[in-house]
Amino acid sequence: MWPYRVEFVDGTGIDGGGGFEPGVLNIHHGPFLHCAGVISEVDDGPDGLGAFRDLQYFYGAFILSPRLIRPRRLRFWVEDSGDRACALRLQIDCDVKPWVHRLWTRAQTVFWGSFMRSAERHVRRADRVQPTSRA
Repeated sequence: MWPYRVEFVDGTGIDGGGGFEPGVLNIHHGPFLHCAGVISEVDDGPDGLGAFRDLQYFYGAFILSPRLIRPRRLRFWVEDSGDRACALRLQIDCDVKPWVHRLWTRAQTVFWGSFMRSAERHVRRADRVQPTSRA
């Protein structure tokens, strides 16, 4: 989501050279956001859907300010819901200053709700685009 970006860097230092694999460096960045970390665990599960992803953030990662919110870990669980659908559950673990906790909780509800709606629109749009074949 603009103006934010996510980048992956593999062990060779090539931007975009990594994916969701253990050891790949990752950074989420944008205004008031600097969350660098490493993918520590990936379990594709029996159906290959990517059942679990674990991203450990480095010390120094922050949201809003290094003094307010410091993310430590981001985890994703994916479950097959049938009919070309899946359910996504995520958990972000952060150290949050007590006086900002209520605002942070509300902001998470708004952000992740809009993120999921945006992702669903993107998937629907991608489903409408049919690949063309060249003769």
